[in-house]
Amino acid sequence: MAGPNVLFYYYVSGLSFIIFLGIFLLSPLISKVMSSKYKHLPVKDQINWDTRIGSNIHAVVAATISLYAFFFDKATLMDHFCTDSVVVRSGISITFGYILADFFIILWYYRCFQDIFMIIHHIMALLAYVFVMIYGCLLFFANIRQIAELSTPFVNQRWFYDITGQARSSKQFIRNGLLMILAFFLGRIIFIPYFMCTGFTKCLKAELSYY
Repeated sequence: MAGPNVLFYYYVSGLSFIIFLGIFLLSPLISKVMSSKYKHLPVKDQINWDTRIGSNIHAVVAATISLYAFFFDKATLMDHFCTDSVVVRSGISITFGYILADFFIILWYYRCFQDIFMIIHHIMALLAYVFVMIYGCLLFFANIRQIAELSTPFVNQRWFYDITGQARSSKQFIRNGLLMILAFFLGRIIFIPYFMCTGFTKCLKAELSYY
């Protein structure tokens, strides 16, 4: 059964862009209620705060979709190189929309950030994801990259603790740090040998098939 037209992924990424831009715009209203310290932060830190709210939401969505695809999606598991998974491409489309929204925010508030490397990072990420989204290139490996979002909420929470003056020796800070290390290992480090072995094995089989 054929997958959806590529326009479907354009719509998903467009909707994702609108949603995450909306989250950024609504974040100040919510954050002022949730934290009394938000309104006392410098403008740069408030913008950083607002972007991390969207970052957390995206991380949860992206990690959930990617883990489901890795363990249960037959299209993803069937062929690591030549497969077309609607689940993975939809997840990538959501991420593309999120990165595009974040990119617009960085450009709009460039006077606050003044970080050219952040702009380069976003451009490179958008270029990589657009090939996956439109052409379905190497979906299995792109999905593994998505799993790396597991550690993002804990990295962001560490920043929230720091910016609100939470003591680094506190139980909350230490607990979050341990969870961050665990998530970083499970979402990133542990997949490096698996990623390399899978790629090498597939390339070797493809090479041997010619003989």
